Amino acid sequence: MNFIKLVIVFFSFFLLFSNNSNAQNGAYESIRLDGGSLNIFKPTTNGGWSRGANFYDLNSVKKGGFGFAGAGNSYETLYFAVGSSPQNSGKGLYVHNPTGKVTIGTKILPQTYSGEDVSGYSLYVADGIFTEELKVMSGWADYVFDVNYKLMPLKEVENYIDNNHRLPNSISTEEVMKNGGINVGETTVYQQEKIEELFLYVIELNKELEQLKEENKQLREAVETIQTEE
Repeated sequence: MNFIKLVIVFFSFFLLFSNNSNAQNGAYESIRLDGGSLNIFKPTTNGGWSRGANFYDLNSVKKGGFGFAGAGNSYETLYFAVGSSPQNSGKGLYVHNPTGKVTIGTKILPQTYSGEDVSGYSLYVADGIFTEELKVMSGWADYVFDVNYKLMPLKEVENYIDNNHRLPNSISTEEVMKNGGINVGETTVYQQEKIEELFLYVIELNKELEQLKEENKQLREAVETIQTEE
């Protein structure tokens, strides 16, 4: 409890004394304690504004901060960022109002990418993600081993590759470029499908090889029998 109180006092202190050059008519009248809750109110202004806690080094240079920012009566982003203007720097995390969608490394929430509508996504990370593990919810390709699965003959696969320059049931380079990338879940299932098909092809080829070896054995035995009789 003491820690929570300390955070509230610390946050209140910074809010009370944070600078906002666009604020008008009581720029610092932005905090009220109502019913034990800390309530933060936007300044009266038609321009851009932000309310939050800013952090400075020992030379009074602003290094970052967190809070809420907007313009006029518009509440735009909840931000946690670094820089001399953290609400606009794009160097942090931004939660966009009213959707709750999140951008990291940029303040801009993209609506399209390479012509594709990406407005349905909840998270956008600029410059990519490096992670030790990624879990994607998707289906799987064990349907390949179903007795009713129709495995394309290798000759047809060869013809398809010659005509389309890609494997059957896969998207083309043009589609990847048009869509601005690939769907990781669908692509993983497709790759697993091809791996399982390869095993079926290998199993079938092994059966043919074993049959050829048996036929070759029988032929050798027949030749040896003829030679012995002579």
